[in-house]
Amino acid sequence: ETVIEWTKQSMQKAQKRRQAFISGRNQRIEDIRKDLQENQQLKQQAEDTVRVLKKQISNATAPEVDMATLTQELEGAQEKVADYADVISEKKQQIAEAQEYLADYQKKTPDVQTSEMYIDQVMVPLLEAFKSMELIATKTNVYNGIFELLMFFK
Repeated sequence: ETVIEWTKQSMQKAQKRRQAFISGRNQRIEDIRKDLQENQQLKQQAEDTVRVLKKQISNATAPEVDMATLTQELEGAQEKVADYADVISEKKQQIAEAQEYLADYQKKTPDVQTSEMYIDQVMVPLLEAFKSMELIATKTNVYNGIFELLMFFK
């Protein structure tokens, strides 16, 4: 029974690590989303600036209007729009990759209920059967949700 208790404790610790990883990954995705929203707002502001500058340039007929300055400001604003578009695209890709990685991780790591079911329905009866045998040695490993038991019988 101590092997079973030890295994269950190991699984619970692994589950806590799994939950901490998932929580951290979800927080990272949320942080990227917030950054994405900020960049979308900044891009919108830059697009508004481009529209205003284009309107000023098209309406500029007075000699006191410096067309070179307006044109330079317009080019700068258009570069900002392009830069924000690149950042937004990158953030969207980061979110997609993080979500895909998290989904794969959750799919590949066993949950506690499944592991406990294997212990209760497979390991406990198996260990009970071993009580009637002379056991020479055992080696037990639990890693990545896999329970490995190597036994030598006499």
